[in-house]
Formats: sequence, C-alpha cells, structure tokens
Amino acid sequence: MFNREHTCEWRERTESLERELAQLTEGAAYVDPITGVGNFKLLGVEYAKLLGRWNRQREPFSLVLMAVTEARALGQGFPERAFAHVARILGETVRAEDTLCRASDNEYAVLLANSTAEGGEAFLERARNRIAQEPIRTNDGSRFYRSAAGVAQWDDTLGSLNGLLRAADARMQLFFEDMATDERAFLPSF
Repeated sequence: MFNREHTCEWRERTESLERELAQLTEGAAYVDPITGVGNFKLLGVEYAKLLGRWNRQREPFSLVLMAVTEARALGQGFPERAFAHVARILGETVRAEDTLCRASDNEYAVLLANSTAEGGEAFLERARNRIAQEPIRTNDGSRFYRSAAGVAQWDDTLGSLNGLLRAADARMQLFFEDMATDERAFLPSF
C-alpha cells in the first residue's frame, strides 16, 4: 500500500523544482553573484569558443579590460552596491554576441566577437561615455565615476587568455598614466 507509485500534484511540482534548482546551480558556476554577469570561468569558456573560430576561419576577436576608478569627489571609494549598476550599464552597451564578465572588484572584461582592436576602441568609447554620463548608485546617493580601459586584439603571439589579458592590462596602465598626467595638468596646485 505504501510502496505503490502514483502521480500527484505535489510530487510533480517537487520534481520540477528539483530540475530547476539543478539548472540554476549548474549555471551559477559561471555567474558573479553580486553583479549577475559572467565570472572568470565563463570568460575562459567563451575565449575557447572564439579561439576555435579564429583557428578555423581567422575571425578576429578582441578583449576590453575596463576598471572603474574613484569618484570625482575626492576620498570616495567604489562601494559594493555600485558593482551591479556598472554591470547593467556595460550589459546595455555590449552586443548580443559579446561576453561581459567581472574580472576583479572594480574591473570588467568584455570579449568582443568578430571585432578588431578598432572595434574594441569604438566599444570602449561608448562604454566610457555611458559610465561617465550616468550617476552610479551608492549607499548614500549617487556619484559619477571615471573609468580606464585597455583593448587587445587576439593574435597567435599572445598564446593564451592570460596573454590577452596581460596585453589589455598593459594598455589600461598606459590609460591610467595618461589620466594622472591630465589630472596634474588641470587640477590647481597648492
């Protein structure tokens, strides 16, 4: 009597929820929990796909590494609440075939499919303008933040995803140096 299998609404609902939970758990391995965008693991998976397309068809791709820096008001750091807001801005800027991932606390990596370095620069200009124009929500209001970025186009000499990231990071460091030079030129001397 108790071992008899039967279908009932609660059992079907339980099985459906178990399947949904399994899918969410599997997908969570590729998502940053704070921002809802991809993480480094997803970046590696998407890089492998683009590399395959490069090897088969020589379809170019590039990587944009973007860092959000301090507020224009002195002494204001980048609060945790703002991470998801910046991810939303970047998510609205990327194309459907591109991959947006959070690279570190205040850095985002974007793999641009079928894109040269010039395409990466165009994306970068759009994204930086969007970040500069939209106030980022913080715990005590909203502030404007600056961003710096570097673009690197894939070629076989880079060797790996780490090589591509290093090339984009080197260009981003040049961007930071240019920002510091501009800041010294335009800020009042004391």
